Amino acid sequence: MSLRLDAGWQRKKTALTAALGSGVTPPVLADLFFREGVGVKLNPDLRPERVRWEVETGLRQDLGAAKTSASIRLFLGRVDDMVVWAPDFRFVWSPNNFDVRRRGGELTISTHPADNLGLDASASYSAVTYDIPGGAQVEYRPRVTYAASLLWSPGAWTGDLRWHHVGQRFPNSAGTNPRPAFSLLDLGVERQVASGLAVRGEVRDLTDARAEFIAGFPTPGRSYVLTLNLVLP
Repeated sequence: MSLRLDAGWQRKKTALTAALGSGVTPPVLADLFFREGVGVKLNPDLRPERVRWEVETGLRQDLGAAKTSASIRLFLGRVDDMVVWAPDFRFVWSPNNFDVRRRGGELTISTHPADNLGLDASASYSAVTYDIPGGAQVEYRPRVTYAASLLWSPGAWTGDLRWHHVGQRFPNSAGTNPRPAFSLLDLGVERQVASGLAVRGEVRDLTDARAEFIAGFPTPGRSYVLTLNLVLP
């Protein structure tokens, strides 16, 4: 059963929110059904995630100048049986359930100095630790992340530049041997060619960082993507 209570207050350009809730989330199909192989094993006893309780507060302020707004969100809660993919002592990966506590916050800023120009930035801190005395950060979950995006849309054209920074992650439940932080930069250009029809080109990982989200498994690096988007009425 999921329960949630929300409250809010707004006056002129200031808004406050608060929430208290709990919930249940079953494992996704990708965690339950996949082909076993070398180094990968099913877990038939995987249980649903249960948010026992979580408190969240937020503040949003419209600054007026250049259509600028800033917001901050803080949260604190406990999750029983969080589904975490982790290797065992034989380095065989499988999804397992762990009790964790999570707390943190996020700061976002958005500004539009012109009708065709927008800038968004965010910084977040998220401590997700095992619910034991001195529990370490859950594997491969960064405590800090940063993001920024620039959008320029003159007429039928749209261009965007997106930057994302991921902080250190631990490859084990002991909180040792952290993986280094990394940054990714993506560039995209889109052209509206007809009503409901657009062509988009992207360069992902522009700087060819070849980041390792998981130790020993780097991403492909710089890649090029061309898509055709059709929106039917």
